[in-house]
Amino acid sequence: MLYYPAPDLVVEVLSKSTQRNDREVKFEDYAAHGVGEYWLVDPTRQTVELFSLDADTEAYALVGLFRMGDVATSQTLAEFSIPVKAIFDAPANMAALRTLLSTNS
Repeated sequence: MLYYPAPDLVVEVLSKSTQRNDREVKFEDYAAHGVGEYWLVDPTRQTVELFSLDADTEAYALVGLFRMGDVATSQTLAEFSIPVKAIFDAPANMAALRTLLSTNS
């Protein structure tokens, strides 16, 4: 029995001081512990890198690099998607949040 099962999705927001750790140590650690999906949000480039755990290799494979104007869609969480703009822009964030709340009511 697992006392602390791995989450389905982990999202890390990159910064200059954490980027190396997020791209190397955590990247390998999360894969080794079976985290199904790993998103790296880069506020400088305003991008989202989406990685999914490959069951055969037990390593992450890049699913997509999403930019402003794109919609990042989870491979693991059914029906979860977010416009990239909503991550970086407050009005777009509120609109996406309202949509999520009205969909789940």
